Amino acid sequence: TPSDTPKVPPTELVPDTEPAPDVDGQKVVVLEWDKPDERENGDYLEESEIGGYEIRYRQPGQEDYETVIIDDGLVEKYEFTQPAGTTEFEIASYDTDGLYSVFIPLTGREEVR
Repeated sequence: TPSDTPKVPPTELVPDTEPAPDVDGQKVVVLEWDKPDERENGDYLEESEIGGYEIRYRQPGQEDYETVIIDDGLVEKYEFTQPAGTTEFEIASYDTDGLYSVFIPLTGREEVR
């Protein structure tokens, strides 16, 4: 389960130092990753065996993470309209049997839409 995985130091998203976007522009944080092709033990992982992903995030200093579950193993991108500021992101994949990988840091990029 996710709570049994070891803690990995998170990666921070540095706040954007640009001026605030125009009224019609909305900031989003874009997260992208590559689909895994092997399991934690090194065995080959078929694309069809990827059940999905769990993204967890928190603000620096917070102990608990918020989570997002993506029930699609073919997805390689997720966009947050929240949270704002510096946020730590981590991602883990899980297979169709519910077996999780370890969480690894994930760096997002801010965009204005």
